[in-house]
Amino acid sequence: MSTVTVAPLSSAAGRILLCETAVPEGLIGDGRPSRVKAHQLRAVDKSRLGKKIGALPLGAMAEVDATLRIHLGL
Repeated sequence: MSTVTVAPLSSAAGRILLCETAVPEGLIGDGRPSRVKAHQLRAVDKSRLGKKIGALPLGAMAEVDATLRIHLGL
């Protein structure tokens, strides 16, 4: 398979929406606090992916899973 499904990250300040998961500063990327935007899922070709910017700990990933389930109605 040459595509993967991704949930984009944003480091924009502001209120965290129900369809987003907060990622505390220092966990991934450039260290800024971020949010996973579950409502903006998309399929992208693997060739468009850059270098890995980090991995979420299991607890944070469980929060992302819960947000995805809410957004997708699962």
